[in-house]
Amino acid sequence: AQDIGLNKIRLENYATWKTYGTLYTQRYDINNKKWSANFMIPPMAGDASIKSYIDVESNVIVPDPEDTQIDIPIKFCSNVLGLTDYAKKEHIKEFCSELYINGQKVSEVKDAETVSISSEYLYSYFKKDTDSTVVIDLEVKSYLYTKFSTDGAYTDTAHDQITIYFYGIPEEEEEDETYYNRVSDSKYTEYEDILPPYITNIEITKIDSQSSSSALFKSKKYGADFICAGQTIRMKIEVENFEGKLGLSFDGDSSIFTFDSLTKQFEWDEPKSRNVRTRFSRLDDFKKMYSKNISISPSSTADRVSTYEMTYVIPYGTKQTLHSWSTLRKQSNDAFQIDENRLFTRIDRPYQLVFKAVNVNGADTKRVSLDVFERWDTLYNRDISKYIVK
Repeated sequence: AQDIGLNKIRLENYATWKTYGTLYTQRYDINNKKWSANFMIPPMAGDASIKSYIDVESNVIVPDPEDTQIDIPIKFCSNVLGLTDYAKKEHIKEFCSELYINGQKVSEVKDAETVSISSEYLYSYFKKDTDSTVVIDLEVKSYLYTKFSTDGAYTDTAHDQITIYFYGIPEEEEEDETYYNRVSDSKYTEYEDILPPYITNIEITKIDSQSSSSALFKSKKYGADFICAGQTIRMKIEVENFEGKLGLSFDGDSSIFTFDSLTKQFEWDEPKSRNVRTRFSRLDDFKKMYSKNISISPSSTADRVSTYEMTYVIPYGTKQTLHSWSTLRKQSNDAFQIDENRLFTRIDRPYQLVFKAVNVNGADTKRVSLDVFERWDTLYNRDISKYIVK
C-alpha cells in the first residue's frame, strides 16, 4: 500500500486476528483506460490460540485413616499463544476460564485486555461411610473473544483426574489397567516390590553457541543461578524406581512458558529464511514445548535408574527477575545514565522448575530456582563478567 500510495487505495475490509482484509486500488493509463486491483491483507495473528492448564499437587491422594475431610488446592489458568506485533492484548474483549469438578462448574476467572488469566480453588471432599476409592474428574474450559466480531471464539479444554484411596492403594489394580497409564502415561512394568520414585540428581546447564554445555551464570549479588532470555538450557534428571514420564512445570510468570513472537522470529522464521536447520521440523511441535506442564520421556534406563534429558529455549519475552541495563533505563527514563549498583538486584522472586515423578506407591517432587536476566542478543556491548562468579 505504501508503494502504491496511501491516497490511491481504499480499505474494503480490515484484517482481524483470524480473517484477511482487502484493499482496492485503481488507476488510469496513458490511454485513459481504468485498471483496478484488489490486495489481500494477512490476518493479524493467524497462528493465535489459547491454552488451558490444570495444576494439582498430586493426582494420587492417600489420606490418614482418621481424615474425614480432604482439602485439594487446584490451580487453573489459560494463556494466549502465537500473538504478533499487530495483534495486541488491547484487542481482547473477554478472556475466561471455567473450572468444572465432576461435571459441575465451581469457579471461573474472567478478564479483558490481558494474555494470561489464572485462579485457585480449594475443593473439599467429605468422606462417606461407603467410600473406599474416589475418582474426581477435573476440567477447565477456556474461551476468548476479540473486539472483532468476525473472529468468533477461541476455545480450549484441559482435563485431569485425582484418585483418593481412603484405605491405601490396593496391591492389585487388575480391574483398572488405565490407572497406570493415567499416572505415568507409559506402559507400566510390574516389579515384585514397587518402590516410590526418588529424584536423585538434577543438572541444569546452558548451551553455548558451539552447542556445548557450560555452567549457568551465577550472580555475585545473590549467588543465584541465572540465564539470559533467549538462551537455551539443558536439563538432565535421574530418577530411581521410575520408568514413566517425568513431569516438568514452572512456577512464576507465564512468560517463561509462552511461545512469544520474538521467540518465533529468532528460533523459527529467521533460521528458515537462511535454510538453517531448526530445533523442530514442524512449527506445531515447537509450540508444544511451551506448556505449563511438560512430560519428559526417559532417554535411558539401567538398574532401576531412569535418565531424562531435555533442552528448553527460555522465551525471548520472559519477564526478568533481575535488574539489567534495560529495566533500569526504563525506571529512570534516562537512556544514558543508570545506577549501576542496582544491576543484578532482584525485581521478582526466581522462577521455579518443578520436577515430579509419580507411581502407584508415591511421588517425589524437586524444585530448582532459576533467575532470568536481559535478552542475550541485547547484551553484545555489555561486559557482565564483573557481575558474575567466574
